[in-house]
Amino acid sequence: MNPMEIKTIEDSVEQLLGKYTSSDAFVQRLLNTSIVILPNNEGYFSEHAERIFHYFSDNLPEEESVDACTEKECIPTQILWSNEIVLGCFLLLSDTSFQIFLNTLSSYLYDHFRERNLDVKFSAILNEKTGKLKQIEYSGPVSGMEQIADILRNGK
Repeated sequence: MNPMEIKTIEDSVEQLLGKYTSSDAFVQRLLNTSIVILPNNEGYFSEHAERIFHYFSDNLPEEESVDACTEKECIPTQILWSNEIVLGCFLLLSDTSFQIFLNTLSSYLYDHFRERNLDVKFSAILNEKTGKLKQIEYSGPVSGMEQIADILRNGK
């Protein structure tokens, strides 16, 4: 089974973010962010979302930023029982954020779980230069995450 699936999303970034809020000002705030942590369809975030948010805030390069797509004071989370560590969905808005995102996420996993034999599940939505959105769903070992950027770059 292939641990990675790639899909095209027909919505624009604004339409996608509009599914989570009716506030144009909030959408504009998120559009000025490099990485947006998105909730699931029920409006909840992965149980790791808040820790990931703080880790990314502390460890991203200065020109990159992270925000959570919620207007609430705290991030509403949902615990999912799974053999995988479910990390959630991330919207990547800057040209450089994908590789930085993968590196920072890998570092987060190592720093918090101290092993490379974990299975993780997450999705990342890339805002391509063409204006199209590409969603990458990954479910597999942390060690396999290193190959995602190569697969995307080579179109395989």
